[in-house]
Formats: sequence, structure tokens, C-alpha cells
Amino acid sequence: MKISKLVYDKPFKDLNPINISDKPFGKVVALVGKNGAGKSRILELIEQLATIHSECIFNGTFDGYSISEDLIIKSKKLKTLETRQKNNNSTKEINNQIAILKTELISNTKNFINEINSYIKRIDNDIFKELSKIQDKNFEILLNNNNPQVNEIQYLNSSNFINYLQTFARKYEIENIRCLKSKKKFEESQIYIDFNKIIDHVNQFLNKKIHYNENFNQQGTVEVTLTLDKKKFEFNYLSPGEKALFAYGILSYLVDINKNIPLKDSIIIVDEPEKSLHPEAQVLFINKLREIVTKGTGQVWIATHSVNIISQLNTNEVYLVKDNEIFTPSHKLQSITIEELFGKNNDIFEKLQQFIISIDERDFANFTYECLNEPKSIKSIAPNDPQIEVFIKSLENDNNIELLDFGAGSGRIGNLINNSDLKNRIKYTALEIDTDKASELRKELIGSYVLESCEQLPYNKFDIVLLSNVLHEIPPTEWVLNFNHIKRSLKTNGRLVIIEDLFLPKGELPNDYGFFLLNKEQLTVLFNSENISLFTSSKLDYSDRILCAVVERKNIMLSINTVEKTIEKLKNDSIIEIKELRKNKSIEKRGKKLALYSQMVPSCEIVLPDIKKIPFILKVKNKDEYYIQTSKGYKLIYDSKILKIINIEKHDIVEVEFNKNEYNFFEIIDTKAESKYVRTKDAYYLMIENFLHWIPNPKTLSYLRKKYNFDEFEIDDKAYLNFNKGIQIKDFSNDVSNYY
Repeated sequence: MKISKLVYDKPFKDLNPINISDKPFGKVVALVGKNGAGKSRILELIEQLATIHSECIFNGTFDGYSISEDLIIKSKKLKTLETRQKNNNSTKEINNQIAILKTELISNTKNFINEINSYIKRIDNDIFKELSKIQDKNFEILLNNNNPQVNEIQYLNSSNFINYLQTFARKYEIENIRCLKSKKKFEESQIYIDFNKIIDHVNQFLNKKIHYNENFNQQGTVEVTLTLDKKKFEFNYLSPGEKALFAYGILSYLVDINKNIPLKDSIIIVDEPEKSLHPEAQVLFINKLREIVTKGTGQVWIATHSVNIISQLNTNEVYLVKDNEIFTPSHKLQSITIEELFGKNNDIFEKLQQFIISIDERDFANFTYECLNEPKSIKSIAPNDPQIEVFIKSLENDNNIELLDFGAGSGRIGNLINNSDLKNRIKYTALEIDTDKASELRKELIGSYVLESCEQLPYNKFDIVLLSNVLHEIPPTEWVLNFNHIKRSLKTNGRLVIIEDLFLPKGELPNDYGFFLLNKEQLTVLFNSENISLFTSSKLDYSDRILCAVVERKNIMLSINTVEKTIEKLKNDSIIEIKELRKNKSIEKRGKKLALYSQMVPSCEIVLPDIKKIPFILKVKNKDEYYIQTSKGYKLIYDSKILKIINIEKHDIVEVEFNKNEYNFFEIIDTKAESKYVRTKDAYYLMIENFLHWIPNPKTLSYLRKKYNFDEFEIDDKAYLNFNKGIQIKDFSNDVSNYY
């Protein structure tokens, strides 16, 4: 659940009327301003929104929550009847209708409000105190809770959780002893996995190491003592900030372990968390909250005047609150916000102004540094993620879909399908060449096929092949090979679906060359086809950012030449973007975008020379013919003896089936050079500029013989090598269209 807009014009604790409806709120909304500016009152208004002035609800201020259409219609009908009543058109019938509608609205609105309230969570600064005397098993209730209206924040009793953790550690050690003979068996046990998950979550927040020591007492039983940085863990000795961080660690663990806990789908309200957290902890806190709601449909509303927290926010997340009025984000607002917090005549203000200016520099540096690291797999994805939205749109109304997840990674698409209604429409198969990831997928996606190489792909099997955030990671030198595999695995009426985030969230180095993000225009060049369908997200922030391109099987016609042209276009387009970003300083996230395009230009330069090299050999199905594909076209090697001479083991082999309808798959070479005719093994060729060009049929030969005035001669197998180590195919369909 999230709030997309806020429109409120009634009196509420001195707040001025609020109307923020032009652009939807994002995942994080930070209210920034001086003490007494009205930040806390706005949070209080948000919290009470469901119980005051129901017009707010009827105006649709809540997004991502199903508001009963009947409720809205009845509300409007009631207003109409009341208007007629005021205009002296009152009758007994109208009065009765008004009474009935009011009764129904009160009842229905109460139910609706109660549901909304269950999704609004306030994190107060005193939640770390013992809120109630609860038993350790309350944590077990939370671990297995299926009730979305349980407020998990009220269960965060840190002292009791330590007891729970100590009991868990004891079970962990007993399991360790039981599995002494098999370390692997122990590491695969659920206790091992869960215990280490708890420790990881708490350690991330505390930035200290929780461990345990075990001893055997005289009775022979195991005694376990928790330690914090090698000292006995005493909760009461923690500082207020550390207690807060410990509680957040517990909360993070609970959200991770129990998918039914609705915190990630809730509106989380936090008022001035900096009161109990040191600067480093403030940064960790805001980033963790962002991480929690990113996994679901939730939203964070936070009131703060901490520069440490503000420094972690995006421009579009900062809303200035001044004199009980709220101002929408802008680049200009950043300096005004800092001035409001520190005063204009202040050395700190001048330094912070410089800090704001350098945000673009920081974003540029961070993204560039991230491009030294391999990409991280995303294990889960929210059902309302814009990429999932466009993926579902691309399915259209199809059912019984055979789908291949090409480059499945950690299986986020497979998990989404298996845990939703999509499993009734889709039969899922994963392909993941990373052996370790493939092994994990088999454990996680029980009942689904998991393949580890393109050679394992069946022929004419799939309705859809999905590349979700994958194409940009594949080296362009391997595009033709991979798409040939994909085309072969698709049914005749099958289609390829490519999904990419064109504004890559983090920099990465997926291969030796870098990443290559293609938009629709660049994909059109790659596939040499205008017939590419696009599906866009309904979310304004993502409509231009998320690409979902659908290519029918018959249009998968790329070649080394189209790959080369695509990379050239990507390089030139990136240079144009860089020039615009340098010129226009008001562009949002300018530093990060500049880093993204600045990475792709050298990546294109580095890969282009390698694209022009011979990448692989094609073997025509059911024929003893082999082709080498180069940047200029296909070179035919007709005899297996020749294959040995050119050292075939250095090339990947993929079988393809050609027919006359796919001649445009070949490179068309236009030349007026004087040529000669060659005949060998019932194959016909033209020799043009020291290349032998294949002629599809005798009719074509007759026509071309007159046009080019060539001579005939015979050659043997070894003579093939005299023509630049191969024989180049030519499709003469442009010259002899009348003969086909």
C-alpha cells in the first residue's frame, strides 16, 4: 500500500491546505524542515487519514489499495440527494434514501478504514522499550504469522528476543554435534540456514559481530552463551542507539523470514529517527527501510532534519516543510532546504551548498566504481514491480504458455510465477549457465526444468523466450550465436521478449567488455526489422525507463553486420546523451546518467574490433555444409577436410536450417566487379573480388552469367583456402527477384 497523492483542504492543527497531486509520491517521502515547521503534524495527518474526513479516501489518495467502487458511487449518490434536499426538492422518498445510504456508508467506511489502518505502521523512538510482557514464543508467532493485521512492530521486545536467539543457538549447536560426520549435511540443515540468517541481519545493523560459545555442563547438556565482539552479550549495556539498531535488525529478519508479514507492503511512518541513532546508523537505517519497501508495495514517510539522512535521499524524495506548508521536490529546493535548516549566514550552510552541488559528482563516482564489480542477482521481485507489469502485458491473453527464462539468475521470475496465478498460465523452464546458480534453482523451483547450456535447448519448444535484465550482460560477440539458439528453440509462431531497465540502478561489469543497454531504435537495427512491439509501464516514473520489446520468431534475423551497426549506433547515441547532460545541468540524476553513458562509449569501442573477427561456424541441418560467419557475411566451407585445416575446435558450432524464405538472413553484397563462375559438388558460386559467392539455383546462375559475363572453371577442396580462407555466400534476390 502507498499514498500516491495528498489533497487536504480542511483545518488540521494549523496546517495549511495541502495539494500534491501533479506527480505521484515515490517509495520514500522525506519531510524536511526546522523544528515546529509542521513535519510531525503532517505525519499525524497521514496516520489519521483513514479516520478523518472520508473525502480524502473517496478522492483516491490511496494508491495500490482496492477501494470499493460501490463505496465511491454511494458517496457521490448521497451528495446528489443532499443537494436535492437543500434545493427544497425534499420528499419522503429522498429522506429515506439518504438515511439508508448514510447507514451503509458508515458501516462500509468503517470496514475500509480498519483495513487501511492495519497497513499503517508507526515506528516511534520508544519502540525499543518493553511494550508488554510477552513470551519468547511471540517471535515464533511472528515467524509463522499469516494475519496481515498483526502489528509486528509491537512485538519487538529486544530482551525477549535475546532469549529466543540464545535458545536458537543451543538448537544450532545440538544440530552441529548431530551432523559431526557431515559438514555439508549440517550446512544444508534448516537450523544452520535460519540461525546464520538471524545473525547476518542483526550484525548488519549493529556493525558488530554476534557469536556464541558452547560448553558442556556436568550433566552433559550444552550451555550456549551469546557474545558481542567476544564479550558476553548484555542487552542492558547497549547504548540507546545500539538498542534501536538491534531492534531494526530483528525487524529486518522477521520481514525476510516470513513473507506474510505486511511491513514491506505498509506505509511506514518514522518521526525524527536521528534522536536515537548516531550518524552512521542513520544512514544504515534509511537505506534498510528503503530496501524493505522496495521488496513490496509499501512506502516510507519520514520526518527529519538530519543532514546524514538527507544525504542518502534522491532529489525527488525530499519535501520541504516550512511554516506548516509542504513544497514539492526540485533541484532548486535542495539549497533552500539546507538554508532553512542551518540559516543563510552560516559557514556550515556554504559548505553544505557545495555538498549539494557535488551530489552529481558523487553519483558519477559511485556508479563508475560499481562498474568494476560483477552484477548481483536479485532473488525476489515485488508483484507490482514495473518490469513484472510489462511482462504480464506482453503475455496478452495467452494461456498454456511454454516459457523459457533465458539467463534465469537466482530465479526471481520463476518464483514470481510459482507463487502467483501465473502458474496456471505458464509452464516455466529456466536456463542458467552458472552451475552454482543452476543447482540452487533446482532446489528452489521444484517441478520446473533447469537447463545449463544452450545445447540442451529443445527444438520448436517454447512460445516465449524471456530475457529479463539479461541482454545487456551478454557480450555482443555472442549475440548472434545466442539468438540463433533462441530462434531454434521457439515455435514457429513464438516470440522473444526483452525486458531492460534503461536506467541501470547500479553500475556493473557483467563481462570483459561491460554492459550494453539497447533502446527500441537500437534493437530495430540489431534485428534489421521495424516489426518490434513495445509494452510500457503505467507508472509515470518508469514509462520511458522500462523497455519491454517483443520480437516475433520470423523477425529474429540479426547478423554480425547488424550487431556491428547496432554497437556503432549505441556508441553515437551515447555520445549525444553525454553532450546533452553536460549542457543541461537541471536534468534529474544527471551524475548517474552521465556515468552510465560514459561507460557505454568505451565499451562499444573495445568490443567493435572483436565483433569483426570470426566468432563461430554454422552447420546447415541435414547437410554436410559448414559456414563461417564474419562481419561481411557467411563463408561456406563445403568439405570436412577443410574444417580440419581451419582448426574447427576453436569455434562454437550451432546447427541452423536455411530455406529460400530466409535468404535475407544472409549479407547482401552489391558489387560490379568482373566475376568468374565455379562449379563443384553441384554447388554454384560467383567469384567476386576473390570471394566465392553462392548462387541458390540454376535460373539465378543463367541470369547472372549474362549480367557479369563470367568464365567457368573447376577447383578442388584445397583451392577453397585460396579465397580468404573461405567462400562467402551472396543472396542475389535483389538482382533476380523475377526468378524467385
